[in-house]
Amino acid sequence: MEETIKKSPLKLLCNVINNALNLKDRVYQIFEHCDLPLHNNHDEQQIHSTTLVRKNKSVHKTNGRRKG
Repeated sequence: MEETIKKSPLKLLCNVINNALNLKDRVYQIFEHCDLPLHNNHDEQQIHSTTLVRKNKSVHKTNGRRKG
């Protein structure tokens, strides 16, 4: 990354600005729908244990088939 900054800091800045402008509409939706949460951490924490169990069962079945 340091090499990129040394070579062309202006180009890097232009890329960052263009990315921000491209996301402008999505970011402004936050202000239009202020009742929506900015993250889904609570929901993800609620399904985390279920997802781990499903993942472990899948891995166990896969490993069992390889041995048999």
